[in-house]
Amino acid sequence: MPRPTPPWTAPRQERERARRVNAEGPAALAAWAARRGALLVHFSSDYVFSGEGQAFPWREQDPTAPLNAYGRSKLEGEQAIRDAGARHLILRSAWLYGPHGRNFVKTILSRAARGQPLRVVADQVGSPTSVAVLASATALMLGRWLAAGADARSLEGTYHVACAGQASWHDFAVAALEFAREAGLLPPGPPPAEITSADWPSPARRPAWSVLDSSLVEARFGLRLPHWREALAETIAELAAARAAAALFGDAPC
Repeated sequence: MPRPTPPWTAPRQERERARRVNAEGPAALAAWAARRGALLVHFSSDYVFSGEGQAFPWREQDPTAPLNAYGRSKLEGEQAIRDAGARHLILRSAWLYGPHGRNFVKTILSRAARGQPLRVVADQVGSPTSVAVLASATALMLGRWLAAGADARSLEGTYHVACAGQASWHDFAVAALEFAREAGLLPPGPPPAEITSADWPSPARRPAWSVLDSSLVEARFGLRLPHWREALAETIAELAAARAAAALFGDAPC
């Protein structure tokens, strides 16, 4: 079965589209915000880093060196916001997933439900982060910023907002299957096979190390970002509740 292109990659033929969306779009928003003194909240990515030669989680001040067109476009967007002089919160996150839309967790569960063999990359490590965690953190940050009054400018800047801990894609898949089976979403089945990045070529080269250090945002805004397993368990529970509700009202798929 052909591998679907994840929404966070930028295939070669869509490089210009990525630049328009991720660089030119934020530049236009930043110019508008700068003229009005408005705060711009911009979501960026772990892809601004190379993922190479790193033994510790990436910090905000670490050198950026994107490997692919998507990462370059995200970095251009960040810089355009800073160059415009707009008040901003640039929030870098990683490996996003949730109960809606197309994402890694739902793909793994869907393939397992169909009985398809699973082969998952084990040599790329990152910070799996649920969209619920990112959204909640963003709301809390905005609340703290609004309450800061004259001190609000000291809170502005670039932050990493990702769940605690680290995992390979294989670790992530194993945990998703574990929680889904405990929730009754899947029958028992074999674990996914471990493969390397070379065994699973993708349209865009991906960082091997995408773990983000979120200690700065936790310290400045008083946040507690949950461990990735905790957030994943909550997402699976939400999927199970949605399945139960659909069955109750007769809308469950056959």
